[in-house]
Amino acid sequence: MLDNLLTAAKQIAGKLADNEIERRRIAVESFAILEQEDPETAKLALKVFEDRDEAADWLTDSIRSLGELTPWQCIADGKVEQVRMVLNAIEYGVYL
Repeated sequence: MLDNLLTAAKQIAGKLADNEIERRRIAVESFAILEQEDPETAKLALKVFEDRDEAADWLTDSIRSLGELTPWQCIADGKVEQVRMVLNAIEYGVYL
């Protein structure tokens, strides 16, 4: 039983690691699209996080103040101003 669990856990851990690598790749590629299509939001994210990879990661994370949606989901729903509001709140240390 323990051997089966260890084997399954190793497979699961590997899949999760592979998915994380793919998520980060997509995040970085997506940030380039944001820079091209919405430079204002991209600049704000870079200002807040001071690192392109961190800004890109934030856009793919579920954010409590966005109703547990990702910023990309909000942007897709036409709620870019809500994303900017949260970024501004982070920049100024205001928690929503």
